[in-house]
Amino acid sequence: MHRVRSKWAQFIIVDALLIAGFAALVIPGMTFAARAHDLRTQSIPAASEGLVIGTNHHDRPSYYIVFFHTQNGRQAEAHVYDWPGSAMPSRGDRVPIRYVPSKPTEAADARALPGYTLPIVLLGLALCMLVGGGIGLVAMRREFQGKAVSRSTHALPDAPSGHAGL
Repeated sequence: MHRVRSKWAQFIIVDALLIAGFAALVIPGMTFAARAHDLRTQSIPAASEGLVIGTNHHDRPSYYIVFFHTQNGRQAEAHVYDWPGSAMPSRGDRVPIRYVPSKPTEAADARALPGYTLPIVLLGLALCMLVGGGIGLVAMRREFQGKAVSRSTHALPDAPSGHAGL
């Protein structure tokens, strides 16, 4: 395996991994937040308790299938996307859900964090990554400047041969 020797290359690789990790957090999280926001703003979502009849951990974001009765007594089944901050329910569990009365198959986990909590958490993570990257750049700059100074002090010319004993 080839070892990367350049500090800049190492820094770029680490930053690329951080950006990929951040994207892996942001995309599903923002999708979930947008879906939950849509459910809140389309109308006053109705609340119900549903029975988990299946789960899907293989797809991202993961979801569980819930069976419930609407306010008017109709039976409905919905795919409820799992909230990363709560435990995934198991088959047979009863869970609180929210749904739009005109489209009961559009349901969301009622245990989810409300409002702007998720975007604030994600922006906090982004800020931490930016600060960490800035600190890394400053540290690398100091290291390169230190190496440049040490190279210039070690590169002094030898004394002329006639003045060696002075």
